[in-house]
Amino acid sequence: MREELKKFLQEEVNPSDEMWRENLQAIIDYQDADGSFKLMDSYQVPIDARIDFCHTPTYICSAILMKAFLTDETLLGISGEEILKDALNACCYVNLHGDRYDEGRGQMENIQMFMQAGVREFLQYHGRLCSKFSRMMENIIMEYRDKEAENDCPVEWEGIVHSINHYFAHSNVFVYGTLMRGESNHEFFLSNDWFISRAIVAGFDMYDIGYYPGIIPGEGNVLGELYEVPVDAIENLDGLEGEGNLYIRRCIPLTKETGEPAFASVYIYNHDVDGLKMIPESLQPYTAEWQKGAEDYVWYVSYGSNMLKERFMHYIEGSAFESGGAYHEPCEDTSAPLAVRQYDIPYDMYFRNNSGSWGGQGVSFLDITKAGHAKGVAYLISREQFEHVACQENGGCPPEYSNDWYDTVVSIGTMGGYEVVTITNSATENFNRPSDAYIEVLCQGLQEKYPGMTIPQIVSYLVDCGNRGA
Repeated sequence: MREELKKFLQEEVNPSDEMWRENLQAIIDYQDADGSFKLMDSYQVPIDARIDFCHTPTYICSAILMKAFLTDETLLGISGEEILKDALNACCYVNLHGDRYDEGRGQMENIQMFMQAGVREFLQYHGRLCSKFSRMMENIIMEYRDKEAENDCPVEWEGIVHSINHYFAHSNVFVYGTLMRGESNHEFFLSNDWFISRAIVAGFDMYDIGYYPGIIPGEGNVLGELYEVPVDAIENLDGLEGEGNLYIRRCIPLTKETGEPAFASVYIYNHDVDGLKMIPESLQPYTAEWQKGAEDYVWYVSYGSNMLKERFMHYIEGSAFESGGAYHEPCEDTSAPLAVRQYDIPYDMYFRNNSGSWGGQGVSFLDITKAGHAKGVAYLISREQFEHVACQENGGCPPEYSNDWYDTVVSIGTMGGYEVVTITNSATENFNRPSDAYIEVLCQGLQEKYPGMTIPQIVSYLVDCGNRGA
């Protein structure tokens, strides 16, 4: 039952599907008088059984109800707020911890489960519904921030702790007017690094207000862009949009262009639209491009000198990174990456070969013969741009003709509906220590995209990489 509930949590909220509605109603009907969804008659059982069959089902069912409530508050019925409040209160007994043998990992898994449900947006827009749950989450968030800042967690948990902290330090924002790329307010208020994807919002109509558009609830669709914005930047957006007067910011469900659902803040016009001209979907930005699929773009993950964005852009725009360095031909499409992200690579990084660009010393490669861990920076670029970069890394020829250099394109999963790829050599030999200049660029790249890493942590990471194969 517990595993089936987890699968249901991952499903898209779909009120038009009769089976989905029946499953949601079955969960609501199963709620106990104390607000929980325990699979046993009593809490008077051994602690691990209590976690597995009392607390965990309550977390899953509460997350399902939260996700449905964020999508449409009416889905939980007339007593929806009370049902959800009781469920969230029942989640507060053991601080979301797991069993006594691995309670820290269990807590992280439970937090990630609520992240699937949109807990960030729930706390932002409905935190007063259950103050006990909100206080618990605030305390957990502060604890995790401290853990990362003080480097106080096992190495194998670092990636998860960082992803949790990143999630709560940001907020999804959907924009459809002057904040979009290429428009008047984009450069000052938003960063391309925050871009997630194009997106579509159903149940809204767009109107021409004058110098900018506005949307209100309606019958149509609105096309725009989805960004992951640092929480401290929201105040600036509120000021621009006249939040509370000209526009009202609220949470809505939307669909990314990859088909993946998400929740985001959006600014809704707060005045009468009588006499204003509606902008049909056919005239909105991106309408002509909407059919362009995820197969046209990839996340290219760099783990060497290209982690530094300035250096990576020399591969796209052409020219040499430094005076006397190797010249790179410009790509036909010289546009900047649509987004830039941290990326944990499941292979170890090491140094090999004799690079003429770096004093005849070693440069970064991945050991794909076994599982490992390396820090990378992912750039969302077109496949054409990726193919160009791969050739530039191999003296102008495609990877398959490069012999001792980057002869292998590695697919390492998907992110946000786009394939994640990198390049390396299929063999693990010709070890060679890197130059000081090369290490300096790696340090700059890690500092740029991993601001949470201290200098000693960066040095320790690179020393470990340098010791492989030495």
